[in-house]
Amino acid sequence: MSEPSPMQRDLTLLVKPAGADCPLSCSYCFYRSTGPRGGRMTDDGLRLLISEALSTAQRVNFVWQGGEPALMGRAFYERAVELQQQLAQPGQAVSNALQTSGVGLDSGWTEVLRQGEFLVGLSIDGDQALHEANRGPSWERAIATARWLFEAELPVNALSVVSAGGEHTATARYEALRALGFEHLQFLPVVDPDPDDPGRPGPNSVDPSAWAAFLLELWEVWWPEHRTVSVRNFDELLASYVGSPPVTCTTAERCGGYLVVEHDGGLHRCDFLVEPDRPIARLGDRPLVQVLNSPVQRALGDSKAQLPEDCTTCPWLPRCRGGCPYHRREGGRSHLCEAYRAVFEGLDPTLRELALKVRPARPPRRNEPCPCGSGLRYKRCCATLPGAPPR
Repeated sequence: MSEPSPMQRDLTLLVKPAGADCPLSCSYCFYRSTGPRGGRMTDDGLRLLISEALSTAQRVNFVWQGGEPALMGRAFYERAVELQQQLAQPGQAVSNALQTSGVGLDSGWTEVLRQGEFLVGLSIDGDQALHEANRGPSWERAIATARWLFEAELPVNALSVVSAGGEHTATARYEALRALGFEHLQFLPVVDPDPDDPGRPGPNSVDPSAWAAFLLELWEVWWPEHRTVSVRNFDELLASYVGSPPVTCTTAERCGGYLVVEHDGGLHRCDFLVEPDRPIARLGDRPLVQVLNSPVQRALGDSKAQLPEDCTTCPWLPRCRGGCPYHRREGGRSHLCEAYRAVFEGLDPTLRELALKVRPARPPRRNEPCPCGSGLRYKRCCATLPGAPPR
């Protein structure tokens, strides 16, 4: 009889219980041509998913997405929370997130979202004109969902997708989302390959220099509220300066730290690499920790560090880590490389000063690595900034 696999510390699963199905047809959605249609996760599949996950890690994060995960109906998530509570071990931490367009949700979901401690990521691009330009007539439904979530005091953040032609709308998007009451925001650039020439960006992809201008404009409009409003794009930047773990896998040194679970139990390497007919494994085939450490998953992780020479010598590499491999095009560089450079060059002095204010009380010693992550010693880096602790 084989020994059980040891539990790891953390596990994140992106679960697509309704596959790629969605009542909307957003022009920029890469799932429009990806993933099985019409399938739904069964109760047996749900039990197996939760049982396998809770036997794998001390802290488990279930991210329910799609397509549109609300197509499963409220009873599915009531059952999920019930199973999580039944199967969790003493001291085990379980969290949930629901990424949704808001279609199919109403105030009847309040109790299950509260009981399961769900964080709701609501797709809403801005005001009605900005939102419906790519998402069709769905804005009224989205803001109705936002309103009852706010009234119920449930945690919710706005997910605003920016595609080609929308890079000039930073202020309009921010102000519209703030007017609706959002205090946690994330702006997601579209970077997709050209279907006819995968080495080049597709027609919906943002322009790199325009995306840099978007973020720098966003910083200016956000900064007066930076103490009370969170913009995840900037949380991610700051994390690299204070030595905190990466906020997202985009700026991590390695990929492959999570798995995608399709409705049929198929396991896939990454959200961008779902091949419906070619899962790398299936739930129940072998322990999830073995799948996470399998050669194919480790190869994905290793691939993130495979960068062209000019990237390996770039002073901003400790900040961007080459970006998402899915965004890399001909030559191996990220489509957003120019944007990363411009944003770091523009915000670096401010981010360094801000980092000094949020680090632990003990200042680094003069010959220790600077906690901003630059790779330099403290005495040669942030110690030179005004207000820095003595070297």
